Amino acid sequence: MSSSVAKRYGTALFKLARDENRLEDYGRELKFIADLVQNHGELKASLESPVLSTSSKKEILKALQAKLGLSAAVFNLLRVMVDHDRMPELALLVLNYTEMADQALGQARVKVQSVAPLGAQEAPLTQNLEKILGKKVILETVIDQDLLGGLRVQVGDQVFDASLKKELENLKANILENRF
Repeated sequence: MSSSVAKRYGTALFKLARDENRLEDYGRELKFIADLVQNHGELKASLESPVLSTSSKKEILKALQAKLGLSAAVFNLLRVMVDHDRMPELALLVLNYTEMADQALGQARVKVQSVAPLGAQEAPLTQNLEKILGKKVILETVIDQDLLGGLRVQVGDQVFDASLKKELENLKANILENRF
């Protein structure tokens, strides 16, 4: 499935979710299903298999719906994806949907990498980011020992690197550049 098809599927669910005022609900369901499929090899292989029949794949989806209580909208989207052999692109569809939902809800997802857990610094960092971005911030924190210290903050495609590792790399580059 190309990204244009993923956008079409994501846009269709987005419009329905917006009309039903369920943007966050459907987003959570989609992310949960995508994570479940990604993290369970047999499930992923079954739903994406070109050999397994469409009816068998739909039976798997029905079992998932019964166990997880999926909404009719998300369940029907998954069925359509199975009908058209689009399950391999579920993760891309989730990304497209999430971007549209975040924009509609006036929120931004921010990835913060640090050497240690942020702890008490998380709340003030979130508040400062919300002031700067003018949006509600959903913070994802990642521990990365390679940074040595400081933070690396990613908002969409922009990365702000205030890590000790980056400072040392810059210092090294300056020293090598000014060598005689």
